[in-house]
Amino acid sequence: MTEHLCKYAAIIGSFLITVAFTSVLIRTAIPWLRKENPNISKNINEADHIEKVAWHKNIGFWIGLFEIMIIYVLAFHREYSALAIIIGAKEYVRKEKIVMDPIYYMLGTIINIGIALVMVAVTKEVIRFI
Repeated sequence: MTEHLCKYAAIIGSFLITVAFTSVLIRTAIPWLRKENPNISKNINEADHIEKVAWHKNIGFWIGLFEIMIIYVLAFHREYSALAIIIGAKEYVRKEKIVMDPIYYMLGTIINIGIALVMVAVTKEVIRFI
């Protein structure tokens, strides 16, 4: 019984670490990249974009949270090809915004998928030793 609790704690802990790390990375890295390379967002008015990001801040967090949750479930069940669903759904729902600022949405998705897959692999290794 304690073994199962330790395994569940490892999974939940790695999930929470992933959510925190990707949130901080997306909120700091993408604005920093825009500052370093002003040509990244040629198609959008920066003031309008900042206003929209601030208004959608909580919604974006929840979308990212559930995106990572779906990645975790699929990765733990080794359904890696199904990860295309996330990219497809995001493309369908946010088509206009992706056209205006493709770097922001693609980089955010890649950060979420990449870090979540690494954390799932690390968690699987930790669970093997429990």
